[in-house]
Amino acid sequence: VRVEGIEVEHLTGGQVSGIDSGLIMVVDFNAPNASDVRIEKNILHDTTNAYAVAITVAADAKITIANNFIFDIGGTGIWTWGDGLATPAYVYNNTIYKASTLEWGGRGAVAIWGANEALLINNIFVDSFEDVYGANNAAAGSGYNVISDTSNPGTNNLLNRTPTDNPNPGVGDWVIFKDLTAGSYDLHLADTDTDARDAGTNLSSNANFAFSDDIDSAGRVAGRPWDIGADEAPTQ
Repeated sequence: VRVEGIEVEHLTGGQVSGIDSGLIMVVDFNAPNASDVRIEKNILHDTTNAYAVAITVAADAKITIANNFIFDIGGTGIWTWGDGLATPAYVYNNTIYKASTLEWGGRGAVAIWGANEALLINNIFVDSFEDVYGANNAAAGSGYNVISDTSNPGTNNLLNRTPTDNPNPGVGDWVIFKDLTAGSYDLHLADTDTDARDAGTNLSSNANFAFSDDIDSAGRVAGRPWDIGADEAPTQ
């Protein structure tokens, strides 16, 4: 199953829980032919339902979520809901900005409901109600994420980073995007960013999901650390 290169927005409706609502839902796939589900290079945004989720995972299948831009989500960005999935969701190189904006219904940029349900590597999770809900449930090997609060899934994460589109914001711990103007976000990394750029780990030989490009299908730079998030800045 492949969900690639689409833009989905504006999910509205009543109060429904995370497993019942989402722009993309992977639920109850137990058959062998659903063993490799890939959700990559999508743009998911602008849900006005406080319980709406961008991507819901509630299935014991191999599920990879990579190179997506997710922003302005009323509920949760990515929600693993299996309460003990046999295989973790592989969440690699995503950029999630402003999830759980309607905080009473959402859980964060990412919500990991059960132990070992998500492996989080090379993601940007910033400016959400809570960046990683259930961070202690992240699978072993998680790390190299840029996070704007103190939730700390795994190792080698950069915490307390503030998102900005000011190309030269001065002293501080920043992640610098091209444009954060409401209604016209550009979540590619600015050339002046020094935190997310070259701060990730190379996943081109990853045992779970090997890849070497970004959300624009541009190649990630070989021979040095990858950029964190969905965008590899030097390709822009």
